[in-house]
Amino acid sequence: MDKSLNGLKQAPRKWFEKLSHALLQFGFSKSKAYYTLFTRKISSVFTVVLIYVDDMVITGNNVEAITELKAYLSAHFHKKDLEHLSYFLRLEVFHTAQGLFLCQKKYTKDLLQETKMDCCRPLKVPLTPNLKLYSHTGAPLADPNKFKRLVGNLIYLSITRPNINFAV
Repeated sequence: MDKSLNGLKQAPRKWFEKLSHALLQFGFSKSKAYYTLFTRKISSVFTVVLIYVDDMVITGNNVEAITELKAYLSAHFHKKDLEHLSYFLRLEVFHTAQGLFLCQKKYTKDLLQETKMDCCRPLKVPLTPNLKLYSHTGAPLADPNKFKRLVGNLIYLSITRPNINFAV
């Protein structure tokens, strides 16, 4: 008897396993560094598939290869094609003649608003140089989870803003 995978704990793992198998059958190689990244290179044609939960980004340097891959995936999976990528994992994606441009402007503005710092002036160095921070001085935070979340958001923001790495 066939049972639906929906609602089961192993459903995402089984879906990813089936998708991985289909991509490998189509000639893709799985990245050793990032297991949800698949690449395929045939002579000068390069195609990339990145999977995040149930979203998939497909890109490459050849439109025909991408179209062929989409047709192959449509034959094996129910999928919805949103065409041009514009926003993915808090990254804004702009298409230019030179390629794709990634930006986190909206994410940054939302983060500033959330922390009530959207009216602050920008500084070249947001921290006092040579400031010494100690774990045993000062009052404990009322909610350390807010601070942890903020630090995580700033680390994620440093993907497209490496100039803030030192301050983060």
